[in-house]
Order: sequence, then structure tokens, then C-alpha cells
Amino acid sequence: MLHDYLHDLRYVQDTAEEQDLNGAGCIVRGMDELEFGTERIKVRPWTDADVSWYLAALDDAIVGWTREPADLTEPMWHAARERTAASDRLRTGAITMPDGTPVGNLGLRIHDDVVELFYWIASEARDQGLATETVEASIGWVADRGLGTVVELQIAPSNAASIAVARKCGFDLHEYRLSDDSCAENGRLAVYRRSVSD
Repeated sequence: MLHDYLHDLRYVQDTAEEQDLNGAGCIVRGMDELEFGTERIKVRPWTDADVSWYLAALDDAIVGWTREPADLTEPMWHAARERTAASDRLRTGAITMPDGTPVGNLGLRIHDDVVELFYWIASEARDQGLATETVEASIGWVADRGLGTVVELQIAPSNAASIAVARKCGFDLHEYRLSDDSCAENGRLAVYRRSVSD
């Protein structure tokens, strides 16, 4: 969560005035919180009460495959959540079971007409199809709000599980992109894209 906010700041500097970010007349200032779901999963904003669960869930796989810092602390988490809430182009939320129990993290970042999705699923909830269901539901949420025309996933080239999710959800390999992100391999990320309307 913290690294995702810092990554967003490197992409484009915040300005004081409202901006048309997607070229289609959509003002993103005041972007909605992530709140949607399916029969099996729900997505809701993170709350202060979630911090202990979040820190405990950060295993080697999450730290290795995502931008999450290995040394994330409770004060860092709270500060990142506040800054994310104030951003015009970045949102994160808890992926939960229908009863509200967290099972993962979802994020959405807007780059002009491209909407990047990023996520992780905690170890106890993997291999149940929850990532695929979350990505599909996220695309519907983006489409309903007209936030962009293309959805993007940035994945470490050897992350077979996330690549499988991308392909199940109709994403195609767009390019290998140079990156200094902690999850990049040999300075590269595999970028998968699909149209919001597909």
C-alpha cells in the first residue's frame, strides 16, 4: 500500500486544480471508494481495525511478487491509507469474504485512459479462484464509472499464478516494461492489457 502511493507520485505530480485524466470528460477528483462484490467476495475500504490483519498477511510471496515493503509498520500503513484516500487517481480496498473477513488487497491506479489493477491474496485464501473473480469484478466497476478504456496488470515475468489469472480474465501480453519496482525481475515487468469493453 505504501509503495503503491509512492509509485503513484512518481508517475504524475498532484495539482491543486481538477484535471480531466482519461480524455473522455471524466473528472477523477473525488474518485469513489472501492466498494463492490460478487456472491463470493466483497471489496470495501480499509479501516483502522484492519491493520493487524494486513501486516500479518504479508508473507514472502506477497512481498516478493508485489510492491509491498517487507518492513511495513503500523504507522506507515496508517499514513499510506490517509494519503491514498486523498489521491485523485489511486484507491485501495480490502478483498473480503461475504462476512467482511479480509482475504486480500486490491488497488486501482489511473494513468490517463489506462487503469492499472494490482492485488494480492493472503495465503489461506489462495487457489480458490478469488483473484480471478476480483479482477473480473474490478473491470466491471471501472467500466461502470467510465474511468478508462484499457485495464492493465503489471506482473513479474515468472509469476505464473498471476499470469494465469490475467489470461483467464482475457488479458493479452502488451509489452515487457523497464521498471525499478521491487517486484520487477532483471528490471522488467510483463504488462498485460485488455479493453474495458471486452
